[in-house]
Amino acid sequence: MNLNCVILLTLSSVLLALESSNDQPHDVTKTKYFIGYLATIGAGLLFALYLPIMEMVYKKVYCYAMVMEMQMVMEVAATVLASIGMVFEGGFTEMKREGYQVFDKGEKVYWATVVSNVVSWQLCFMGTAGMVFLTCSLTGGICMTALLMMNVVGGVVVYKEEFGGVKVVSTVMCGWGFCSYAYGMYVKNKMLKDRDDGGGGGGGHDSDDKNVGSYNPIEMTQIVNSSSSSSPLHHIGV
Repeated sequence: MNLNCVILLTLSSVLLALESSNDQPHDVTKTKYFIGYLATIGAGLLFALYLPIMEMVYKKVYCYAMVMEMQMVMEVAATVLASIGMVFEGGFTEMKREGYQVFDKGEKVYWATVVSNVVSWQLCFMGTAGMVFLTCSLTGGICMTALLMMNVVGGVVVYKEEFGGVKVVSTVMCGWGFCSYAYGMYVKNKMLKDRDDGGGGGGGHDSDDKNVGSYNPIEMTQIVNSSSSSSPLHHIGV
């Protein structure tokens, strides 16, 4: 099920990329467009590496609140570094010009859009961190990739974009892949629960199953509840 889901989501993303190949702005050279394309691919590869690394780190953490603190520190540091770079490169000046001359809804709506995007992305990354902590990096990555389907539908509904054949196929494949993974996890957890209820033992295999992507909902609830009643310092032995 996991392999089927990964293949479907990958093909869905490739189809969307091929569909958007004609979206190159007229004032952007092929060299700059190619650099932007490589930068996007590189960012995707780094994020794919980031999720399993964070899963390894979170295995040493026993408090959900500490996970949120770690994620908050990373987000604040990234925001500060990005802001410093924009100051030296004139990014904020360019944003002011864009809000005044390019954005057709007015400066107030422009800055409201920018702020809402920043906040929503920060919340998205915090939610992904929580999902990786409570389940696994594969689940977090699949859920984020499945959001492509919502992006396509949102573009059609809000911006009245064309919903052509390629987008239809890509959206269906994306939904199919996500449902395939969700159903596979449901079947796997049901089998584990039936095995435990049957008294078949095999406790040593439960930890291995959890490491490859399964999880215990009761254990997840206990972890979250413990974060609200215990201090993070208590869990690190201070």
